[in-house]
Amino acid sequence: MSNFAHITAELRAKYGQTGPAIDPEVIAEGEGVDVRYVSFEGDATHEFHGFYDFEERTIFVNKDDSVEEKLFTIAHEFAHHLLHATYAESTHYIPRLKRHVDSAEEREADLFAVNLLAPVDMLNEFSKVKTDADLCSLFLITPEILGKARLAA
Repeated sequence: MSNFAHITAELRAKYGQTGPAIDPEVIAEGEGVDVRYVSFEGDATHEFHGFYDFEERTIFVNKDDSVEEKLFTIAHEFAHHLLHATYAESTHYIPRLKRHVDSAEEREADLFAVNLLAPVDMLNEFSKVKTDADLCSLFLITPEILGKARLAA
């Protein structure tokens, strides 16, 4: 079990997110982080899923992304708010890009987001009676996120 299972379970319970289909926006806003859906200009719309602005305590989400990607972006960027304040304020901070970025902070934010959106116990229970496609629809996650959730178990 992930080291984030406990904290994500507490957050889901605190905000009545008993899922599946967890709404990370409810959790983020409950914790004082605003979520805004924006259009990125030019090539940026094809490069960015979103980012966290630590000064504004706001997660900016690419409004042109799929629902699944929007939810994951919110959960991922909320992880930076909770876990990586110094990183999020630094010049080393990396927005959530539409290409793979490998850093300890980004891997940790992904793992937190996976645990928030697709809790292992819930995923295991539904996996007994649902196909992978059904699980993705039920949890509002992509097949890639489902794979990460299984690896995190």
